[in-house]
Amino acid sequence: MHYLQAAISESMRLYPPVPINTKACLDNDILPDGTFIGKGWFIIYHVYAMGRIEAIWSENCNKFVPERWLENGIYRQENQFRYPVFQAGPRICLGKDMAYIQMESIAASVIERFVMDVRDKNTCQKYVATMTKNERWVTCKGEGKMCGCDLLRFILKLIDQVVKMSQKHRGKKNKKRLKC
Repeated sequence: MHYLQAAISESMRLYPPVPINTKACLDNDILPDGTFIGKGWFIIYHVYAMGRIEAIWSENCNKFVPERWLENGIYRQENQFRYPVFQAGPRICLGKDMAYIQMESIAASVIERFVMDVRDKNTCQKYVATMTKNERWVTCKGEGKMCGCDLLRFILKLIDQVVKMSQKHRGKKNKKRLKC
């Protein structure tokens, strides 16, 4: 599970769910680098660009390298200010750990059921700040072809089943296998 968590973190570093974020200043303030911010001003920070800063992520900052999150095979969290996918400081997302648990369970369910191969592996998907459209086809062994939308529907169905099962069996170990 350490490698899976590292792969999820690396995916979100390269393609954050909220690529651009805005904050409003409630009072005059000065940023750590000495920049003055006036009351009522807005600060915008670009998480997508921050995940590609060579000074932070090294010369391979544009490459998918989950191993950067592992230390002796164990997942290590990055400084929340270097990796602000879930915000940072006193406003860090309270659901961060639950989000990782959900992403890991969905990934494990998909990995368990499908052998996937992505066409055009050497081309990079175009990324739009507000929405990502995946037009590639995923070939699933034993399941025929499934477009990105079908895979998304499958994943949403899995999420729905996980939520229903957790509500039904709160506090109990559930050995029932998810059906899709």
